[in-house]
Amino acid sequence: MTTYDALRQATTALGRAGVHHAGREAVWLLEHVTGMGHAALVAMRDRTLTRGEAARLKRLVAARSRRYPLQYLLGSVPFAGVHLVVSPAVLIPRPETEELAELAQSLVAGRPGRLRCADLGTGSGCIAIALAHAMPASRWHASDISADALEVACANAKANGVARRMAFRQGFWFTALPAAARYDLVVANPPYVAKGTPLEPELAHEPQEALYAGCDGLEAYREILAGLRGRLKPDGWFAGEIGLGQGRTLRALARAEGFTTVSCRRDLTGRERFLVLR
Repeated sequence: MTTYDALRQATTALGRAGVHHAGREAVWLLEHVTGMGHAALVAMRDRTLTRGEAARLKRLVAARSRRYPLQYLLGSVPFAGVHLVVSPAVLIPRPETEELAELAQSLVAGRPGRLRCADLGTGSGCIAIALAHAMPASRWHASDISADALEVACANAKANGVARRMAFRQGFWFTALPAAARYDLVVANPPYVAKGTPLEPELAHEPQEALYAGCDGLEAYREILAGLRGRLKPDGWFAGEIGLGQGRTLRALARAEGFTTVSCRRDLTGRERFLVLR
């Protein structure tokens, strides 16, 4: 089978399975199997796949056709200037979370001296690692309830050269962090999906405890907001990702906890996506 034939067959199979952008994903899988870049695949479209390459591509296409996430099959993703290993132990970092990292960085841009920062529910470590990479003066505490997720995050911190400025701790939200620590910046992408909400088939393969947060999707945020004010420095910022339609309720919850600088920022699609507090 030539690379051209393999690409055509993979695209057809993925399309039949309802995979969005089937052609693009087929290219990525073929690149992953052959180790060739896109330009090389185009130039060598008549190259015959080895038996091992063909068998591996067949397995990957079959898994993706069952809507197993592409990122888990590839094993890694780019994110906001860093590269991250991902596994079923962690949520797959998404473009809107890259926007959260950019927003968080803008909140403390130009602040002199060393920044003390925290990431709640760090998962793969994507937000903290990207921000530590972008802000060399920052030092980080990152918490997660999952030991498996923290193992992935620690490996990602080492691979991206920021491990010396990060401390990963297991536990719920602030309870895992040093009691006396106060932060210039706290970031979070906690669970915010209400139980029973139908989701894309791929999300069934991701850690469910990182997705669902009670009957209304706000259980995690109630816990975070209850402890947040006492953990921020007087001029400290919080930035968190939120779900569709949650902005009004979360603003009210934040004000009830004593915050006076409260806003929601929109993502690139125009949806209220980020809660910002000071």
